[in-house]
Amino acid sequence: MQCRWPVYLMTAILAFGAAYLGGRALVSHHAPSLPMVRIVGGATRYIGVRCAGERIEETFTLENIGAVLARVCEVQTSCGCTNYVVECSDIPLAGTSALVLITTLPSSTREETHTMYYADAFFDGLANPVRAVFEVTVVSEVPAVIDFGRILPNSGPCMREFRVHGCAGPLEVVAAESDNAAVGAEIVRSTARSQEDAVISVTLRPPEFPGDFVARIRVVYTEPTHVPGEVAVRASIASRIECEPQSILFGVLENGRTYARTMRIESTVGERFDITDMRATLPNVSCSASPTSAGRTEYVAQTNCVAPSVLGSFAGTVEIETSDARCPLVVIPVYGVCGGGENDAALAPAPEGS
Repeated sequence: MQCRWPVYLMTAILAFGAAYLGGRALVSHHAPSLPMVRIVGGATRYIGVRCAGERIEETFTLENIGAVLARVCEVQTSCGCTNYVVECSDIPLAGTSALVLITTLPSSTREETHTMYYADAFFDGLANPVRAVFEVTVVSEVPAVIDFGRILPNSGPCMREFRVHGCAGPLEVVAAESDNAAVGAEIVRSTARSQEDAVISVTLRPPEFPGDFVARIRVVYTEPTHVPGEVAVRASIASRIECEPQSILFGVLENGRTYARTMRIESTVGERFDITDMRATLPNVSCSASPTSAGRTEYVAQTNCVAPSVLGSFAGTVEIETSDARCPLVVIPVYGVCGGGENDAALAPAPEGS
């Protein structure tokens, strides 16, 4: 049996198909072509270690990979310290243009820093820019400080190395002079040239006295006109006996109440000692440790505070005498604030005219 489609149904199907195909062709014909641009070799690059104050020129190649002309309409840089040059604003199909970023690195840098510079290139017809980025490690000729951190008194020698960069050209180090007998400096490699730095080794023999230690190393070059470099050497020398915490903060106290804090008193060099006396300089603070004459390397002590009936802050110290001849006294700051409580009404100022 032969099936026949009604004439009106066939006509409707054919009309729909023609309209659909015609619409696709119309949309395709009138759809705008947008530019497409990429940076050859990658948009982000690391250019290595450069010296403070050096002028940098980094070139990026913009390539038009779209189907229409790409036109640069604006360029914005990451900071006012960076300029740019565009080789040509109109990039033809399959063509290229150079974007050059120009900056002078900070001249005041005395510590090694990692810095990023970038430029955003905006194109007609594109909402988002194309970003070119370069990163650089900025160094000075010599570092400002060699910091040994916190070290124990009379402990073994500590060593650090620092580099001398030939920022203004090849350099040769002839001497590294320390102004303190506890610090020694030795030239490991004397020449600073392209792709190679001079190296100086620093040795610190920690003194026995606690506190902040500072010395200075003077770096002398072969060239008599080149100003010698200066490097500070810093360390914090721990006390032979220390408390943890190093200060006692009672916080805000309520009048008349008693508060307690514990602390650990220990030898940082691992030697046994006795606590011969403990006292507080505040009348409302007392302290004790048990046992005090056990010949131990560590003790636990308690400090008690009776909040005074006076509004306001108070400060004093806890003093700990020890049997260690090189650390006979340890002083701990004590702080607190009397903030009120049940006696507030009695402590409030009298009303005017009373």
